[in-house]
Amino acid sequence: NGTFISQRGLVETATAGVPRFDYANNVCQGIIIEDQRTNYVTYSNDFTYSSWAKNGANITINRAATMAPDGSMSADIITAPGSGAGIYRFIGGLSNNTIYTTSVYVKNISGMTTVSVGSDVNPTGGFVIFNFSTGAISSVGGSVTLSRADLIGNGWYRVACSFTSTSASPSFIIYPGQAGQYAVWGAQMEVNYAATSYIPST
Repeated sequence: NGTFISQRGLVETATAGVPRFDYANNVCQGIIIEDQRTNYVTYSNDFTYSSWAKNGANITINRAATMAPDGSMSADIITAPGSGAGIYRFIGGLSNNTIYTTSVYVKNISGMTTVSVGSDVNPTGGFVIFNFSTGAISSVGGSVTLSRADLIGNGWYRVACSFTSTSASPSFIIYPGQAGQYAVWGAQMEVNYAATSYIPST
């Protein structure tokens, strides 16, 4: 099975052997042809899973509190008391000196202007700062070599960046730039450049 963005603006699933025609802003982008990847983020739609840690106090996560990009009520809402008060986790069992790509779907609920997505730069990694107001990436940090933000629909964006890490357990960070609420869904970390279609990990 494989996912794609349908003409309805939803992340939908096609069974094996069925062509996937990808859409953006109701315009067909063509058929998806991509190499096979693995999503190393376990429980990729559950940000209350124990591997996710909170960077700071008074952060709350409401499980399955809003509609996700696939149309289900499965996206989590994070309430942040201030800048950098986000969530992170380490993805273990990988290789160092390797190119990784992180991606996640994010949506402003209230008060959000920017959010950082990627990997902590210690020891090495890279992240991007995404601006909800402009719908674009405003800056990059660390060893980022490729980044993008795609509007999916209903206020959802998929933010992704590729970087080189010298750690075998690179981090995955989602840090807001200010106090407010934002929704998250579909975290993915894969080996190599660019984000492929979303791979749910249950």
